[in-house]
Amino acid sequence: MGTFQGGGTAVRMAMAALLLAALAGGWEVLARQAPGSVLYLGVMPEPIAALRELATTLGLLLFVAGLLMRWAFAGSPPRWVALALYGGALLALLAQTYGAARGMYGIQLQDLRADALPLFVAKHVGLLAFAGAFCDLARHTRTGPGCTRLPALAARERCTSPRQEHRDRKPHAPRVYPAAQHPQRGRCSRIHVSSARPAGSGGT
Repeated sequence: MGTFQGGGTAVRMAMAALLLAALAGGWEVLARQAPGSVLYLGVMPEPIAALRELATTLGLLLFVAGLLMRWAFAGSPPRWVALALYGGALLALLAQTYGAARGMYGIQLQDLRADALPLFVAKHVGLLAFAGAFCDLARHTRTGPGCTRLPALAARERCTSPRQEHRDRKPHAPRVYPAAQHPQRGRCSRIHVSSARPAGSGGT
């Protein structure tokens, strides 16, 4: 197990990625202004839009990964999964941010600019690492400790059937009658009183 605490790191990275997507959206709005406008930035808007889409997608996937991580690994994920998931997302976002600032999509293998190939390699290596870690997370979600607890939970629910609950109930306490209302005690008391009369008083 690694030192990453559950899915908290994934949720925080998801929030950061979604914030980056919001900033990229504002950047794209400024980049799409008319060339004669004061707000015109003079950069290509399409690579910025690609950054916005990538940040939104990775942010949502990181949020889902954070929710599923405790279920899949019952605590902290393995170190390689955490490094591939977080490092891959960070590398892809940094590469696409660099491409947006330089007016590059990050999908050209050959270009007149020398940094086109390193940008392509960095972006797609990050995406492949993220995809591999996310697939392993999905696999452990079906076979991990969280899934193995389901049969035990179902067996416990079967054990607590209505018949078992009826057996577990405490028996009702017997009803206690007052001395004046108890029929048997009243009859016994009458017999006791009649037997206690003197023998000579019965003839008079």
